[in-house]
Amino acid sequence: MENNIIREPEKFSQELLKLLKKKISKKEKLKIDFRRVVRCNDQVCHGITIMKDNEHVARNFYVEQLFASHQEGKSLEELADEVLEMAEDDSKQISISGNSVIEKMTDYEFMRNGHLMVRLFSRERNHEFLSGKLYVPYLDLALAVYAIVDKDQEDGLASACISMDIFEQWGVDKEEVISDILMQMGNLFPVECMTMENMFEELMGKDEFSKMMNPPEENEMIANLQLYIMTNKDRVNGSATIVYPGALETFAKQHGVNEVDILPSSQHEVILIPNNEDSPARSELAKMIREVNRTAVMDGEVLSDNLYIYNADTDQVHIWNGLE
Repeated sequence: MENNIIREPEKFSQELLKLLKKKISKKEKLKIDFRRVVRCNDQVCHGITIMKDNEHVARNFYVEQLFASHQEGKSLEELADEVLEMAEDDSKQISISGNSVIEKMTDYEFMRNGHLMVRLFSRERNHEFLSGKLYVPYLDLALAVYAIVDKDQEDGLASACISMDIFEQWGVDKEEVISDILMQMGNLFPVECMTMENMFEELMGKDEFSKMMNPPEENEMIANLQLYIMTNKDRVNGSATIVYPGALETFAKQHGVNEVDILPSSQHEVILIPNNEDSPARSELAKMIREVNRTAVMDGEVLSDNLYIYNADTDQVHIWNGLE
């Protein structure tokens, strides 16, 4: 098997594309595309898409991920067959659902009724990724607007970013769009908040996710600190829950505090600490955020190096300025 493994990424890409084109040449009305893709935090990957002539959306099969599977022993033939099988399943699903969201993307009255969502990204880390996309600044972050293409309990969430071109066809203000979306996010992606201990218990066996969430062992400051995880029930893009109307206010009331320290754990969740007389120094929390981002969070999942503070009196979140 070792002799059949291609060790050079570029050669692997060429051979995989050649094999895929050979296989799809036997199938009617299929087209294959290979392109440079900028993902979250401006990570550059290379994606392969396979779709029918009458389709307008398709999954990206990332060459880098396929190459990693190949290094672990999967043959080109196996990978090509898996890609084609998944592309065919996606096509069938689109056909069944009628692809109404894609077809009506420019119809705001349709889209505003449960077909839009927001995601949080670092503005500093996503200059290229956010280019041409609909978003509004939020603190040092970007609140980006996405279409919910499909939301299935088994297959997960399929979404597509809203471009500025589509937004301009809507003929509405950005503020109206964000307001409409936030009014529905709590129903579409309900808030879920639990202690970190309970989260770990629930995720037993999911080592990589637990590692991402778990602060470095040598940090004794938080060893006995009660930490809370806030995300959504899907556990995907859950950091956006901090902009849900009333979410942080409810947490502060439940814990009898006026301020809540918010640690941006990743794009999928945040860590909340009720601020009281026993809370650690915010300078230490800010240091911990940077340390965890460097050592435990995947590059594509890092949200921010800043510590955020929620104030219940103003019902606002601000970036800790190093003085409070």
